[in-house]
Amino acid sequence: SARAAIRGPGRDDEVLVTGHKVEFTRRYMRTLADGAWLNDEVVNMWAAIVKDFFDAGGGGGAGQPCHLSPQRLR
Repeated sequence: SARAAIRGPGRDDEVLVTGHKVEFTRRYMRTLADGAWLNDEVVNMWAAIVKDFFDAGGGGGAGQPCHLSPQRLR
C-alpha cells in the first residue's frame, strides 16, 4: 500500500513503479508524508496519469485529448 511505501522499511532507491519514463522510488513516495517537501517527479507522474485517464475517455471526455502544461498547473 502507499502508506507502507511511505512509512515502511526499505531502501530509498528501491523502484516501486515504472511508468511514463519515470522510475518511481520509495524516496519519491516518502515526499507524500506529512510535512515532507513534494518532489517534482511525484507531480509529473500524477499529471501523466491524469492525462492518460482523459485521453482514454475517462471523466466524460469522450476520448478528447488532454493537454497539460506547467502554465495550466499554476
